[in-house]
Amino acid sequence: MITTTSEYAIRAVGYLTNSEDDVRIGSDEIAEATHVPKRFLLKILNTLKNQGILRTSRGIGGGFSLAKDPKKLTLFDVVSVFEDISRFSHCLSGDQNCSSENPCPLHKKWNAILEKMEDLLKGTTFSHYREYKKLHEKS
Repeated sequence: MITTTSEYAIRAVGYLTNSEDDVRIGSDEIAEATHVPKRFLLKILNTLKNQGILRTSRGIGGGFSLAKDPKKLTLFDVVSVFEDISRFSHCLSGDQNCSSENPCPLHKKWNAILEKMEDLLKGTTFSHYREYKKLHEKS
C-alpha cells in the first residue's frame, strides 16, 4: 500500500539508524546494503535531507547520517515525505456518497485496514531497528 520510493526510504533510514551516532555513511554503502539502485537512492536521500530527516557532509569521511533521534522518528515521518497517506481514504467502490453515515459494503473493512496501517506507521519508531539489531547480535 506504500510506494517503492517510501519502501526504499524506510530501508535507507533503517540502515542509517544502525550506524554509530554521528558516523556518516556514503551512498554507495547504503545502496549496496539496502539493495536500492544508487541513482534512485540519491534522490531519496536528498529529499530526506531537505526535509530535515538526514544530515550530509561532503569530502573525506562525508556521507549521510540521521538528523533526528531514532526514538522520535517514525515510519510515518519518512513515508509522509513521499506520499499522502490520506489518498487511500477514498471509497474503493467509487461511491461518491460513501461516508461513515452512509457506508458502502467495503467501508468498514477498508477503514479498519487504513487505521491499522496508520497505527503501524505512526507507532513504529526507527529505534526498533536498533533494538532488533541488538537482539540478533546476542543470538
